[in-house]
Amino acid sequence: MKMVREMIIQQKTKIARDTFEMLLRNEEIADQAKPGQFLHILIPGCTLRRPISIADVDRMQGTITILFKVSGEGTAQLAYFTEGMHLNVLGPQGKGFPLQIKENGSILLIGGGIGVPPIYFLAKNLASQNCNIHAVLGFQKKEYAFMRTNLRRFVKRMSLQMMALWVRKDL
Repeated sequence: MKMVREMIIQQKTKIARDTFEMLLRNEEIADQAKPGQFLHILIPGCTLRRPISIADVDRMQGTITILFKVSGEGTAQLAYFTEGMHLNVLGPQGKGFPLQIKENGSILLIGGGIGVPPIYFLAKNLASQNCNIHAVLGFQKKEYAFMRTNLRRFVKRMSLQMMALWVRKDL
């Protein structure tokens, strides 16, 4: 059973349009976190917790990095949190990604928008297993793109796609 824990915001940075990166400290969560898991963050005044993917972990420092896009009331409030503030967090949650890849095997990682952060944590772990990693990333527009430079450290070949999506209302 996952317990409610407190995390301290050590750093907050705007990394793209409407997108923020937070470095959070809690040694117990950092020690347990696996690629593909997330944190459930309580935002004061909001009924439901916000699920935010874990983008990276530094076990030596006891920190976790999360990225989130402001897309509603809860994440808008989270964007106003500052360094030194405390977050009420439930996690890590979820089973995570399976990591049984053959040594020197190849894998294709695909993610778009706010789905890119968990791919970074996965790529970092797969690189330590000597995997050949290829990635396809998609973003709405160039100003929404992030983590490209970070991912290049682990990815053998990367494709970056900027795409606008239109939804037909008559369907």
